[in-house]
Amino acid sequence: MKPYHKIILCPAICEADLAEASGQAIDPDRARALIHSVSRNVSQEASLPTLLADIKDAGIGMSEPTMRVYLEGLRRLFVVQELPAWAPMLRSRTPLRSACVWHLCDPSLAAAALGTDEDGLLGDLVTMGYLFESLCIRDLRVYAGLLGGTVHHYRDKSGLEADAVISLPSGVWAGIEVKLGGTSRIDDGAKKLLALASKVDQERSGAPAFLMVLTAGQYAYTRPDGVHVVPLGCLGA
Repeated sequence: MKPYHKIILCPAICEADLAEASGQAIDPDRARALIHSVSRNVSQEASLPTLLADIKDAGIGMSEPTMRVYLEGLRRLFVVQELPAWAPMLRSRTPLRSACVWHLCDPSLAAAALGTDEDGLLGDLVTMGYLFESLCIRDLRVYAGLLGGTVHHYRDKSGLEADAVISLPSGVWAGIEVKLGGTSRIDDGAKKLLALASKVDQERSGAPAFLMVLTAGQYAYTRPDGVHVVPLGCLGA
């Protein structure tokens, strides 16, 4: 991958738009370094100190208060769109994790910030998986928004997670896991979703409207356990 400072990364965002959104002078190199750091942590929980350490490792000086100003400007521009945590009523007292998951408005922006392309992603399936998850979250937000719904993620201290939870104002919810790969990974995603459904207090939060593993495959089907397996390309069908 190319280092971010050798890429003409979002010149309009880094040199003009961010300054207007934040209401103060912006250093384009710092803006690029921040977008690069968020891109490295797409689809992951990363603390602000983690982002700041990435920036400093790239040789860019920035304080945490300054980084917060830049982040708020990127939020106002809808470049950075964090995925908040979902907090349902649970049967047990398992502590929930409340940190947001980082996303950019489009994973292509993250790929550009990381200096990678199709060949690079095929050679780095971990990064490809994170960007695919971000692509799925982007589309889920679009479709959920049409119903007045919102998208969250779920993590608890036991290690159980769901990449996406759609919730509607009526209280209806659905759990979704994003998986690249074959049957074993789909099985893993379905297992997590079923565990989540069993952990939620359904008398208070309701039963899930559906559970779905979102994939890059070609065929949609419903498993014997009731979990739907849906290719991303069929999501809006």
